[in-house]
This record gives sequence, structure tokens and C-alpha cells, in this order.
Amino acid sequence: MVILAKNAGFCFGVKRAVDAVEAHIGENIVTLGPLIHNRDVVRSLEERGVACIERVEDAPEGATVVIRSHGAAPEVYEALKARGIAYIDATCPFVKRIHERVRAATEAGQRVIIVGEKGHPEVIGTIGWTGSGAFVVNSEEEIAALPHMDEAVVVAQTTITQEKWEHILAALESRVDHIIPFMSICSATQQRQKEAAEIAKIADTIIVVGGRQSSNTRKLYELCRKSCKNVYHIEHKSELLLEKMHLGDIIGIVAGASTPDTMIREVFDYMMENEKALQAEGEGIPSQETAASDMADIAAVAQMTEEVSADKEPDVALDPTLKETVEATADTANEQVVSEATATDAVETAQAENDTPAKQDEKNEFLEGLEKVVRLKKGQIVKGNIVQITDEDVCVNIGYKSDGIIPKSELSIHDINPKDVYNIGDEIEAEVINLNDGEGNILLSRKRVEKKLNWLKIQQNVGTDILYKCVVKKAVKGGVTTKIEGYNAFIPASQLSLKYVEDLKQFEGQELEVTLIDADKKQERLVASHKTVLLKEKKEKEKALWESFKKGDRVKGVVKRLTDFGAFVDIGGVDGLLHISDMAWVRVKHPSDVVSEGQEMELVILNVEPSKKKIALGYKQLLPKPWDLVPEKYHAGDIVRGKVVRIVPFGAFVQLEPTVDGLIHISQVSNRRLDRVEDELRIGDEVEAKVLEVNADKRKISLSRRALLPVEERPAKKANFENEEDFHYELPPVQESTVSLAEFFPKKDD
Repeated sequence: MVILAKNAGFCFGVKRAVDAVEAHIGENIVTLGPLIHNRDVVRSLEERGVACIERVEDAPEGATVVIRSHGAAPEVYEALKARGIAYIDATCPFVKRIHERVRAATEAGQRVIIVGEKGHPEVIGTIGWTGSGAFVVNSEEEIAALPHMDEAVVVAQTTITQEKWEHILAALESRVDHIIPFMSICSATQQRQKEAAEIAKIADTIIVVGGRQSSNTRKLYELCRKSCKNVYHIEHKSELLLEKMHLGDIIGIVAGASTPDTMIREVFDYMMENEKALQAEGEGIPSQETAASDMADIAAVAQMTEEVSADKEPDVALDPTLKETVEATADTANEQVVSEATATDAVETAQAENDTPAKQDEKNEFLEGLEKVVRLKKGQIVKGNIVQITDEDVCVNIGYKSDGIIPKSELSIHDINPKDVYNIGDEIEAEVINLNDGEGNILLSRKRVEKKLNWLKIQQNVGTDILYKCVVKKAVKGGVTTKIEGYNAFIPASQLSLKYVEDLKQFEGQELEVTLIDADKKQERLVASHKTVLLKEKKEKEKALWESFKKGDRVKGVVKRLTDFGAFVDIGGVDGLLHISDMAWVRVKHPSDVVSEGQEMELVILNVEPSKKKIALGYKQLLPKPWDLVPEKYHAGDIVRGKVVRIVPFGAFVQLEPTVDGLIHISQVSNRRLDRVEDELRIGDEVEAKVLEVNADKRKISLSRRALLPVEERPAKKANFENEEDFHYELPPVQESTVSLAEFFPKKDD
């Protein structure tokens, strides 16, 4: 059976770029770099006159340059404009979003981290929008090499897997205090990867079609390898290894975003033709019995799906796309059986016309017995009703010439007593494990059916949030072993805790909640993670905590780290920023002047942004403003000391304490008349003054320096008088003036 993924072929961005080029075929047009990572498509475009250049400088005269869907750095656009070259911008809108986000982050002074491949053209273009100031990481080793950062905006290459994105984000917590994630994986990429993972869980072989230079195609290959061991990455149908595929295998075909539909169709048609050839040759055209048996198997899977939708036990879920495929295949098989059965009936009818009734009855009896024999085969799923129950086995009527026997050891994956679980008349489903147990009975196994159903259920739960409880058995190299639902399971050391664990033996005997991250279908072995559970709990607690914070709330915290621009304070599991400007009402040169690491303090929440995981804290807002205390600290008549900080024509301002200044009017600077304040005082002088008046409402304090200066007595002119008569002094007589007043005031003319 061949399953073709619905989400295969050109994604929106690639199709948009290809259509843009196709619309200008025949014109002087070139692409800046290979349009897409598919050699056949690029070769086809070159044959039709669309050249590929690597630099803007290589563009021919008069040519139009196409910027591919991966996008380009701002320097490319500037170079095109500088040379006056026309261009078509085919950058994918998803990539444009990333460019806008990193540019905004860079302008805001934030660090940028890109999760992706350093040499990928999309990543190279994105770096350009950060002014070449971004960090690119794709592994834990690269994260370990990062410098410690207070804050960083993290974006993703659009083609990486969701699993890698989440893994890198978790690992970045060790290097970045405040991560601002920007989820930028293309939605089409996510759908494509999800569908590929679902198909890989049930397929025997996966064929990944796409260019080997295509990043998203390689991601599909790696993703499928986790659930299916036989995965082949091909660029053309000629690379198919048909000898490794057998009739009856489920073959899944997935394709990258840069793979054209024509190439996918070629591979699909080729596989369908090969399937028909296998049926006609070595493994034969399926007989009516084989087809019916195959149909029964498919119907069993369909039944599992129906049980899921009806919330019956066991609750196995199948992807809707795969369900459609299974149902379509079942219909095809049914038609084939009906068709062959009709042909057989026609032959038998023609022969019956020439047979006697006795011979016909004998032949019918023979054919009926033959049909029943060949319809059953090992591994087939059958249904029947229980007709007998003993302590050792269960007898089931499956509509066959002999009953089926289910031994107690094959009754369930759990240790049960048949009489405690089943009753006579109950319908039961089991797998044929032997056509003859030595006594003519069909040997059946309910246990195998339960295991298959349980395994299907487990496979569906891989990568989900479904929790399993398990007890750690033993610490081994690289992790610990356990049992989950009866299957052997392994928990890697990196998935046991949020932090590095030196001694794994401490986990032995502990019961842990885990999620499934991988399932080996061949070995029926699981890989689980306790770290995902811890991360989810941590995120839920953080979310609840963030939602509990409200602007204006008072909180208590502990200073964790000082920076030049402020202090990060732990307020109960969340780090808030106490900016240097909110530490005191006065200007602070460095946070260490006000706070210290480990200091406990009460703060007020100034602003909360849960989506960005930002919280602004204030300390000075809980402190009284200096002027609020002035009426209590300063009174008229007080003697104060201060420093001259400013001189104006009408006086000098003296700082009594930070932000509190008093004014000494020029008339109060000295006990002598001054033309300029500078004649008596200089900026920086320490002075002592008397408070004349305090007006806190107007923020005025009047000071007087003159009031504290000694009064200067002018010396009197004293004669040497020996007795009282010496004080007598007579004015000289007034002499009569011979000058007439008329001389000073002449008569006015009439």
C-alpha cells in the first residue's frame, strides 16, 4: 500500500517565488542565488533562459533580479538601488515577519538569537537585518559558547522542527536571563512535519523526495527516521531501491517544500506500478482468500479507529489523513474481493450446469471447506463469541469448522483470571497464532491484539503531553531504565532533570511522571522524558505567577544580580527589573550605590507584560520625596550648612541635601553691598546660613549668610579733649552775602 502525504510539494513561499519567475520567462531576468533547493527546477529555469547569479555585481546590464523566498540582507537592496537595477522581491511573508522582528529588537538595543543553520541563506539574510549582531545556534554546544545575556529575542529559521525549537529554548535558559521567544516556524512546515511523523509511525518504508540541499527536506528525513527505520532520501525516482520493498509493505511518500508536484507524481506512479508488478510476479496476484484476509487486517485497523472515535477501549487514535487512506484501501480491497468472487462464481456456475446434483453438492462442500481453510492464516485478526471458560483457557467460536482456543498465557498482557474478566457469550477479538494446536483447534492470542492496540496507542502518544507513571529500575550509562505499560523504556540523563545530574543512582526506585519522546517499533522500546513534565510544570507556575502580578502591587524580593542599568530582583520565581532611575529620587551613578546582591527589599510593580515576560519594579516610589520631609527637617531660625551649586544674578543656590536647595539672595550674601554674587561666593563653596523662611508647597527655602556674619562697627573720629569745655564749639558767624537772588532767578520776559 502506498500512502502519499497531502502536505507535499511547493509551500506557499516557494510557489510564490516560482510563479513570479514563470511570469517573466523570456525576459532578461536572473535569480540572486538558486531560486529553490532543487537541481531539476533550477536546471529547467536555466534551459529557459533564467540565469543564476551569486552577487548583485554579477547582474547583466538591463536585467531584472529576483530575490528568492529565503530573503536577503538590507545591503542587497541598497546595492540594487545604487546600481539602478530593477528587482522582484519574492521573499516569503513568513521570512519578512522575522526580518521586521529582529530589526525592531536591534533598534531597541536587544540581543538577537537565531535558531537555525549558520550557512543557510535564510539565516544569512536575517543576520543582515540585525546589523550582523545576531548569534546563531543549532545545538547545545553552540549555546554553551554564547556569552551570558540579560535579555534576548529568539527567532527561528522557518524550516526547523518544533522539537528543536522547544529543545533550544529550554537550553538557552542557562545563558539568557530573560528570553523573548518569537515563534517563526512556517505553519506549512509544521503541518508537513506533523503529517510525515504520523505516516512514519505506521509505514514500513518512507521515501522522502526533495533536493539534498533543501533544509526542510533534510528535517523531514530526520523526523521520519525517529519512527521508521527504512527511510530513503531521493531526488529522483531512479534512486529508488525497489529490491528493498516487498508486497504488503506500507510505503509512505513525503516531500519537501521545494519539490515540484511533477516529481512527486512520478515517484508515486512508479511505486504504484512496482506494486502491481510485484503482485503479478514473484509474490503472485492475490487470490480471493489472500485479498479477503488482507481486507480483514485493514478492517481491523479501521475498527481500531472507530473505537477511538466512540471513546471505546482501547482508545487508539489515527491521524485523519491516514484514516482516509486506510478506508480507501479497504474499499479497494473489498472491490477486488467482490470482483474476483464474481469471476469465481461465474466459473463455478458454468461448471455446475454440466455437473450432476450429487457431484455439485460434493464440489460445493469441498469448495466451502477449502475456502474456510485458506481464509485463516497466522497473524490474522478474528472475532468470535466465548463458548467455554476454564481456569486455563477460553474457547471461542469464530465461525470456523473448529473453535479457537486462547490459553491463559495468551489472554492478556496483564496477569488475570479468565473467569474474573470474561463471561460466556462475550465477543472477543484475537490473533491467529497457530492453525492447529495438535488437537485440531485454532490457537488464538488476545494478548497479541492488546499489545498491538497498546503499541498503536503508545505511538500516537509520542510527542504529546500524555503522562505515564513509571518506577526507575536501574541507573545505566547515559540514563536510567524503567517499564512503561509493560514495555522497556529508557530515560536519558538529559531528560531526567532541569539541571545536570551527577549521580543517576539517586533516581533508582523513584516513581516519575514522564512523556514519550520516541518509540522503536522494531524493538518495542520507548524513550521517555521527565524533563518535559518539569518544564511544563515550571511554565504553568510561571504563567500563574505572571497572571497574579498587578500594576501597583507591593512585592518582596531578593536582589540577584547587578548591571550598569539596574538590578534583577527575584520576586518569588520571576525576575523583575529595578531600573537605576527607579532606585532613588536622586541621581544614582551605579546600582551598587543603593542596593547589593542578596539584599531583601520591598518594591512596587510599575508595569507587567506577561506575554514578553517583563516586569518593571520601583523602589523610590515607596520612599518619601525629599521635599515632603522639608517641613519636618527645616524651620525658620535653623542654622544649616550646604554647598553652592548654582549662581544667578539675584543670588546663590545652596544644596542642603540631594534635590533640596535653598536660596541666599544677593542682599543676604554679605553685610556689605555687592554688585555681583561672585565677588563673595564661588560654585562649590561650603557655606553656613540661617533659615529665614520655609515654603514646602512652593519648594522654596530662603537663607541668609549675612545674618551669621559679625556686624562691622565704623570707627568714630575722636579728638583729645581734656575737659568738658573742650566739647564746646561755636560755628563761625554767617557773613552777609552781597549777591542778589535776582542774579540766580532772572525775571521772565513778558
